Amino acid sequence: MIDFPKRNFGVELESHPVLDSGVIVGVIKNNSSKRVIVTGWKQTHNNNHWHLKTDSTCGGGEKNGWEVVSYKGSGLDDVLHIANVASALGNAGLKCGNDCGFHVHVDISDFTPDMAAVLLAIWIKVERLMLESVPRHRSYNRHCKPIRNKIHPKEKAFDSSEFWNLFSPKNFSIHSNGDKKVTMNLVNYVTCLAYEQKIISENFYCDSSRKTVEFRFPEGTFSFVDVKNWILLFVQFVEGSKSKNMPENLYSVRSVDEFCSLINLSDCDVKNWLFSRILLNSDSKKWKNFFQKKFCDTK
Repeated sequence: MIDFPKRNFGVELESHPVLDSGVIVGVIKNNSSKRVIVTGWKQTHNNNHWHLKTDSTCGGGEKNGWEVVSYKGSGLDDVLHIANVASALGNAGLKCGNDCGFHVHVDISDFTPDMAAVLLAIWIKVERLMLESVPRHRSYNRHCKPIRNKIHPKEKAFDSSEFWNLFSPKNFSIHSNGDKKVTMNLVNYVTCLAYEQKIISENFYCDSSRKTVEFRFPEGTFSFVDVKNWILLFVQFVEGSKSKNMPENLYSVRSVDEFCSLINLSDCDVKNWLFSRILLNSDSKKWKNFFQKKFCDTK
C-alpha cells in the first residue's frame, strides 16, 4: 500500500429497512469502539461517532430506509475500520437496492476556490469514465446526475477563477437542491465560502469542518473491498488534484493513462479493482479493451 494522506473523510451507507435500529446499533457496537446515535433524518456535522438515521430516498417501497453515517476518519486505519463495520452490517443482513447509494465525503478545508476549480475541472474530464465503473442505475440516477453536460465550451482553456465563477454551485439549500444531486457535490464547500464572504448569515453548517466534496455516484454497498477502495480512490484523487493545474480543455479523457494520471491512480490494488469494475459495468467495448490491457502485476 502506498502512503495514504491524512485527509479527513466520512461515508454514508444507504440501505433498505430490513433490520430495526437496535440490531444495526448492536452490530456497530460489536465492531467499533465509537458510540452510535440514532435519529430521524438530520444533517451530520463534525462527528466523532456513528450516526444511524432515516432516509426517504432508499426505502425500497417503504417510506424510509436507513442511512449509516461513519465518524470522521483519517488515515488507512480508519479506512479499514469503517470498511470492516460496513462488512459486518452486510453480514448481519442489511441490504441495498437500486435506490441506495454509497457516498464519500472528503475534506477540502485547505483548498482555495482556485484549487476547487481545478478539482472540478479535472472531474469533468474523468467523469464519463468514472461512471463506466458503476451499474447503469447509478450512472442515470436523478440523485447523482453528471456535471459535464452543463459545462461549455469544452474546448476552452479556462482560467481557474473564471471557471469557478461560472460553474461552482450557486444553490446553498439543504433540500431540493439540484446542485447537490450530482456525481461530485461541492455545495458544502461553497456554503462555507459564502458565509466567510458574508453572502449568507451564519448557521450550523458554516464552519470549516463542512468544507467537503461529496462523491455520490457509487451504488449502495456493504462490501469491505468496495468501501475500502472507494475511500482510497477518492481521497487520493482529491489529494493529487492539489498539485495539478487547470487542464487545457474540458474534453473527456482519451486514454487510460491520462485517466489514471488525472485521478492520481498509482496503487496496483486500487487500480485493478477499479479496472475490474469498468470491465463489469461498462457498455463500451472500446473502453473495456483499453482497460483490459492496462491491468498491473501485483506479484
